[in-house]
Amino acid sequence: MGLAALGIPAHMLTSTTNKEIEKFIYKALEKGEGELKILYVTPEKISKSKRFMSKLEKCHHAGRLSLVAIDEAHCCSQWGHDFRPDYKNLGILKIQFPSVPMIALTATATSKVQMDLIEMLHIPRSVKFVSTVNRPNLFYRVYEKSSVGKVVIDEIANFISESYPNNESGIVYCFSRKECEQV
Repeated sequence: MGLAALGIPAHMLTSTTNKEIEKFIYKALEKGEGELKILYVTPEKISKSKRFMSKLEKCHHAGRLSLVAIDEAHCCSQWGHDFRPDYKNLGILKIQFPSVPMIALTATATSKVQMDLIEMLHIPRSVKFVSTVNRPNLFYRVYEKSSVGKVVIDEIANFISESYPNNESGIVYCFSRKECEQV
């Protein structure tokens, strides 16, 4: 949604995507019709949708599949703290599209998880970029929140505008995706 708001043709394909958008995405993958540069897809869609994989195959054969990026890659590994079964099937992407570059991203992979990812994703000649988890530029603050939803949003907005007048970036953690979108 953020990329689309910036004019970058990005879409998301999940079980909750409406039929009109889904039809547009499948047409763009198969025939190159419509503007589509970035597509976010759930591991479940890759693992369980033969239709999606067929369209992705056609996109690849037409030379329009330029990169596969796996975010939260630690979820692929049973040794990862957030293991999700459908993530372990993402290795099929490198098998089906061996010439397409792949990037696997995570901020929380132990050495064991990193080795597991290399094997599971079929990327033995990968280059690893590893950094410390200590991020001195980050700090945390926890505030008690009001029980009134609208007041909470106003308090967050006031805090940001007063504390960060130069448009610095930050993260506001919320309980759910819906709450994040509302905030």
